[in-house]
Amino acid sequence: MTESNSITQLFEFLEKSDLFQVEKYEVHSTKFSVLRRSLRRMIVLLREEGDDEGGPLSDRLRALLSRWLTTPVEFDYNLSDSLEATGAGAGFENRWGTQIATAYREACGAARELAEVNNPLRKKLEEIVEGLRRGGDSFRIYCHRSAVVDFQSLKSPSGEEVSAKEIFLHTPRDYRHSNTFDVLVKVGPLRSRGWGAVPDAFLTAPRFNKLVQFVWAGCQDEPDFGYDPANVSEEIRGANDPKSFEGFIWQTTTTQTGDDPSVSTLTSDEDDFRLLSDFGHAVDIRRCFLAQFGQQQGALYSPRGDVLSYDPSAGSEGALKFRTVGDGLSEGMFVIEDLFHDTGTCGAQAEEGKYSKIWKQAIWDKMLFDDNFENKLCDDGISLIHLHQSLLQWRKPATSVVHAPQRRRHFQILIRNLDIDQSQHKSESWNRIPWWMAAWNEVIKTRGEAIQTGMHEHRAADDQLVKFLESRLMEIQEKSATNPESFYLTIPRENELPGRIEFHKITAIEAGFRTPDGNLRTICDLEEIEQWRE
Repeated sequence: MTESNSITQLFEFLEKSDLFQVEKYEVHSTKFSVLRRSLRRMIVLLREEGDDEGGPLSDRLRALLSRWLTTPVEFDYNLSDSLEATGAGAGFENRWGTQIATAYREACGAARELAEVNNPLRKKLEEIVEGLRRGGDSFRIYCHRSAVVDFQSLKSPSGEEVSAKEIFLHTPRDYRHSNTFDVLVKVGPLRSRGWGAVPDAFLTAPRFNKLVQFVWAGCQDEPDFGYDPANVSEEIRGANDPKSFEGFIWQTTTTQTGDDPSVSTLTSDEDDFRLLSDFGHAVDIRRCFLAQFGQQQGALYSPRGDVLSYDPSAGSEGALKFRTVGDGLSEGMFVIEDLFHDTGTCGAQAEEGKYSKIWKQAIWDKMLFDDNFENKLCDDGISLIHLHQSLLQWRKPATSVVHAPQRRRHFQILIRNLDIDQSQHKSESWNRIPWWMAAWNEVIKTRGEAIQTGMHEHRAADDQLVKFLESRLMEIQEKSATNPESFYLTIPRENELPGRIEFHKITAIEAGFRTPDGNLRTICDLEEIEQWRE
């Protein structure tokens, strides 16, 4: 359906409708509440650690909890497996202390107990979907693409599966271009950003008569969701009172289901989304957009970052160019990724600093004469799988950078265990900052210089790359027509840029993400990207 036809149909639909309904199911589960409470406590305590390990682990747990609250996840042993997969379990008590370890044990215990019971949200959702089918109602399910598998695993007495692709809506664009229908199904609160986010148009431009919403106890809709101060009429406060959005009247009815909350020994459930939204991410992050490729992968891009892309609908003059996510880059285009990029230069050579000469020699000595050195580092917090290989790398002379641990905390642990007599190596900064920090600043400086050099080299390489692609434009046009999702070109070895160029078709562009700079422009699985939702 074209956008103009869709808008015409929407206006005709709205002219016939004067009252819309929200049928909300608030689900209670005592055991799931224990899991939620334990995860919230871990997230808070890990964030308070304020170091390079606690923050990222807190973010992973935050993403896991958010996913469980917005999908009809099955209560099975995948819950405990997913919890352990975050990296939370390795040496937990020794590393993080009693409080966090206790919360982790409670979470694991609750996850194992949940594997023995049914998810009450799934059970009620199965009943509703079955009723919609029997009643002949047309319905859609709004969810993230990664959640489709959870909906498709729903069971019904008739044995039918929720498998039809056209049932699912994933983005504001999907919703905007859909036909009108009877019922929209949504798991999770109505929020404009973050996990389970939905467009304001749900309430301000409804394409359906009834919204069936499932939320876990305590989780609330965003307070101002759907409100436009310029258009919204007076709101009547109250749980089941009608509310008006741009002239549309919404009547909400709330039904409690699952465990009886009056017999629970736990306190009332908190609003996880409010807590997680207020908390934010633990590391320095910037706002970005997700460009999704196919069903499983995507990449995050800065709103003002130039992205080399190919537009199959453009003429030869404008097909290949740099575009920004906020200006020009859109669904249906291809993002161009260059692999094995080599400009033929070696970059700037970093000088071995006065600090690095000392600690690199100390690594040599420790590896030769202290058989327990690696165990000491591991016990002190450097939990790298390939620690021995890392030590061999760190003791190497400088190339374009001074080889050292990536994390500042790991570097501090390394220096502490090298037992360097720092009094013999005083410097001008000795009285201002610790010796290890002066050594770390030296490492960071070389990394910054390498980045600047790389940027200059990359600009030159970009110019060469565009010229090469323009010379192969006809081939690119043919491949894009026969390979709808992705394709690649191989650059001959005799070219100045030997390697491989991959083209990834953008299936969706979505806002509402924040991530560290190091995660930008990296193609990875959507499951990994989900942790960076606001």
